[in-house]
Amino acid sequence: MEKIQKCDVLIIGAGPAGASLALYLAEEGIGAILIDKKAEIDNPVRCAEYVPAAISRLFDGPISGISCLTATMDTYIEYEYANTISSPGFMLDRPAFMKSLINNFTENGGRFLPGTRAVSFNDGHGICGKQGKKQKEWQNNDPGMVSTKIQGSNGERSVVKSKIVVGADGPNSTVGKHIESTNSGYISGLGENIPIEAKDKKKTLIFFSPEIEGGYGWLFPKKDSINLGIGCQIPGKNMDLKALYNSFKRKVASMGLLKSTGDLIPAGEMAAGLIPSSGMLKKTVSGSFILAGDAAGLTNPITGAGIYNAVFSAKIISGIIYRTLEAGDHGPLAMIEEEYKNTFGISLGRAVEKRKMLISEWKSAAGFGDKKSFEKLIRQCWVSFRDYWRI
Repeated sequence: MEKIQKCDVLIIGAGPAGASLALYLAEEGIGAILIDKKAEIDNPVRCAEYVPAAISRLFDGPISGISCLTATMDTYIEYEYANTISSPGFMLDRPAFMKSLINNFTENGGRFLPGTRAVSFNDGHGICGKQGKKQKEWQNNDPGMVSTKIQGSNGERSVVKSKIVVGADGPNSTVGKHIESTNSGYISGLGENIPIEAKDKKKTLIFFSPEIEGGYGWLFPKKDSINLGIGCQIPGKNMDLKALYNSFKRKVASMGLLKSTGDLIPAGEMAAGLIPSSGMLKKTVSGSFILAGDAAGLTNPITGAGIYNAVFSAKIISGIIYRTLEAGDHGPLAMIEEEYKNTFGISLGRAVEKRKMLISEWKSAAGFGDKKSFEKLIRQCWVSFRDYWRI
């Protein structure tokens, strides 16, 4: 017989959304289990690790894992300087940041199961009915519970019975597939953490160039290293993403932005991943199931930034889960979608439209042979320029 564990909330995915939510719930005394398919969280790190300074408002105490503070963002178009804007933020040591969140969660009584994945869901007796419909009281035990079959890295299976399941499991969410609500568009990202220092650690640097189609390159400073990478439309069969990245790397090396000798940048730890780019999903709640962070499509389709929105979504969810558990039925969960729209709708809606424009006009603007057409497109579609914010 399979082992059965019970909790109020099962959180699938221990990234920024899932780990933050776990901590928020534990601080409210809500019983939660957090699982992640990785045995070692954030290894490798598939993230550029920049977050806006406003993220500090989402936590009661100081944030752990800050590598350095940044103040401005410089944008380059075809490797020529274009502009600078104020952009106060933090460069994270993301593994340290995540470890702190998870440790605080477990110290508050939460259970964390690394190396564990969700295999299947059993929704019980009609528990995934129409949103807002009065459900059977959870006090009656199983009729109001979701049974999630989980499997550890050793192959051992067990069941978690929970009142709510939160999918914070990234772009290709298992929970999203279960409720038939998934991301439809992606940016392909590839980057390295390289043991070399930036000359100016207060600046994040963004590079637009025709060959990095539908995306950009970045150079983000850390205390003793840099994060260097590119994000672009998923390349076709004839496109080698690694070769494209290496070409970008050579060009950046020649620009005098690093504390180095010569034009070569040493190799670092490389990681690749998918970044959702289709915007907020229409359905982020279904009965007992909730999507958060990247799984809900809350990543900005233009910048690719996702950590801040992921943590913010966890903050929204935690408050509504508290009210939901007090009410004893799933009705209040429907409020999450409205809160998502109120919080992220305008910014993500604008980014979706700008991304459509960027993709539809990229090849023609880049193919005219003059820099003005390409520069005009970038100025219309990148957040550091006024044209981006014009209606």
